[in-house]
Amino acid sequence: MAALYDDRTKRESQYQKMESRHMNTLRATEERLGRAEEQLMCTTKDYLTLRHNAQISQRRLAEERE
Repeated sequence: MAALYDDRTKRESQYQKMESRHMNTLRATEERLGRAEEQLMCTTKDYLTLRHNAQISQRRLAEERE
């Protein structure tokens, strides 16, 4: 009977360690995802700003030509 309790204690300990590793991995992955999303938003904003400015420049050139 003592062997069963000992085995159960070992398995619970292993489970807790595994769960802790998974939580750390999850936390790190979420942090990387957050940084990637932030970088994507900044890049998209820059792209849209440049595109908008280019369109305005093209319109001005077209107006000047007319």
